[in-house]
Amino acid sequence: MKKLLSLGAVALLVLATGCVTVRRVEPLTITGVITLAKAGATDAEIIQRLDQSDSVFRLTTADVLKLKEAGVSEPVIDHMLGTYARWTADRERRYYYSWEPYPHPLFWGPPPHPGPHPW
Repeated sequence: MKKLLSLGAVALLVLATGCVTVRRVEPLTITGVITLAKAGATDAEIIQRLDQSDSVFRLTTADVLKLKEAGVSEPVIDHMLGTYARWTADRERRYYYSWEPYPHPLFWGPPPHPGPHPW
C-alpha cells in the first residue's frame, strides 16, 4: 500500500510539473508605447514593460519624431534606441560563448579561422 501511495505521489508530482507553462509577454510596438504614455504610465513602468517583453526597436528619425510628438519622454525614447544595441551584444555574447558552433566541447572564444592561417 505504501509503495502504491508513493508511486501515485511521484506520478502526481511529475504531472503537475509538466503542466507548468511560462506566460510570454507580447512585444510592445511603437503604437503600444504611445498608448501607454498617453494612458499616463510612468517612465519606469514603460521601461519595465519594454524589458519584460524583450521588445527590440530599430527606430528611424521619423519614428523618434512621432514618439516625441505623441508625448513620449526622452528616457523612454533613449531606452528604445538602445534596445537594438543590447540585443546585438547579447546575440554576439551567446554566439562566442556557447557550445554549439564549436568542434570541441571545451573550446571557448571566437570561432576558429575557417580558411588558411593568416600567417
